[in-house]
Amino acid sequence: MIKYFAIAALLSVIGYWWLIPLYSYWAAAWVTVIIETLIIIFAWLVVRRKFQHTPSLKTFGKLLAASFIMAVIL
Repeated sequence: MIKYFAIAALLSVIGYWWLIPLYSYWAAAWVTVIIETLIIIFAWLVVRRKFQHTPSLKTFGKLLAASFIMAVIL
């Protein structure tokens, strides 16, 4: 993962350096969203390669319900 984090860090610094002077806070926000999405994709690829298992979508509803209950309680 370190290699992927390094790639993401390099791309984010380039994106911030290039786009923030042109588009200010909008560029900062969108570069962050794009880089975080890239990190999620990299993490997914590493997990798939190392574990050869993909999470089941059957449990998504249960996870969503549990998260909603926790949010209401908090």
